[in-house]
Amino acid sequence: LVICAMDFLWESVIWNPENMKTFVQRGGTYLMLDIIEKFKYPVKLITLAALVDLVEQRKCLSHLLTWRGQKQQSYMSMLLDIWRYEDLFLGVKRTQTGCVEDIEMPLMGTDQQLRTFDTNKDPNSSMAILDILGSSRPKIYAIFQIIHQRFGEETKLIYETYAVNNTALTTEDQITLKIVENFLALKIGEVWFEIAQDIQNLGVQPLALDAEVLETVLEHQRNWSLCIQDAQFRIMYAAYNKDMESEGEFYSKQKETHIHDALDALKELDYIARTTDRTFLLERKMQQRKQVNESLHFPDGVENRLFQRTFSSTINVTEINNQKIKVCGMQEAELEEKVDLVSAESASCPSPIFENEVNEKLSFDYFSDIAF
Repeated sequence: LVICAMDFLWESVIWNPENMKTFVQRGGTYLMLDIIEKFKYPVKLITLAALVDLVEQRKCLSHLLTWRGQKQQSYMSMLLDIWRYEDLFLGVKRTQTGCVEDIEMPLMGTDQQLRTFDTNKDPNSSMAILDILGSSRPKIYAIFQIIHQRFGEETKLIYETYAVNNTALTTEDQITLKIVENFLALKIGEVWFEIAQDIQNLGVQPLALDAEVLETVLEHQRNWSLCIQDAQFRIMYAAYNKDMESEGEFYSKQKETHIHDALDALKELDYIARTTDRTFLLERKMQQRKQVNESLHFPDGVENRLFQRTFSSTINVTEINNQKIKVCGMQEAELEEKVDLVSAESASCPSPIFENEVNEKLSFDYFSDIAF
């Protein structure tokens, strides 16, 4: 239904000057951009096609440049998101950061590559041209060219008048924008590459001059792709340096504000409060009780009162749990040997004084061997 409505809008409004003027004045451009943002890909395609013809009349430029999406997204960022989505859908080779990976075929998707390298391919057909049909990429390229090339002066004036800044793109958007700006040149290079492939499949030997021209064009295409890739790498490098500078400034501000000293002072105050202030201690104890009660998990269908609680929640004392004490004593054989020795000495020397000395020595030796 939405596709039919957009098709009707395209035919009856966009191509009629009076209807188009009324449509733009009543905020129709904003509605079209909202549809592009919220609806699925087939609806986006036909709406983008109608938007190209609408932008070409320049009456909707101010609406287009001042539009903001749900997350304050500009029209440029939204269109670049759609471009990346189609690249992902087609299987175009990109790096993790979105840079050009395949220098020979920077725009080709998986299906287009298979058809281009097919030896049974019809030489009268062009996969590079067929790729444009039903694609959002040429429409996005056309919108960017119309706004920033044909109506560049008007665009700058609108930016200054409404105090908007659509040039503040993210690093990912800037990388994608480099491909968008060179879409036509890269697509022409695909056509030349396809011509060379068809000549090879047909077994035709071109003249020396023609072969040299074809090789020159293909080399120019590769160099163009390398220049785009280099520009994308420069954008990444600049973004990395900017992040490093921001991080350095952040740490410098931390040093200047002495935040570490302030945090240490807060820790000291917290320690003093926890050990001296009764109100603070009671508050912490209540917080501890709450955390313990929230962490309990009793079986379903059983009353809580039937369980034996080990946490003392009625007294304001924090017990120390899980403490292990190991007592090491003398061996049983060693203890019997000492007892026998004392008995023998007591029998031979029944002096009370000597007996007391032996008992004191035994007691000292026995308890000195017990370690906690």
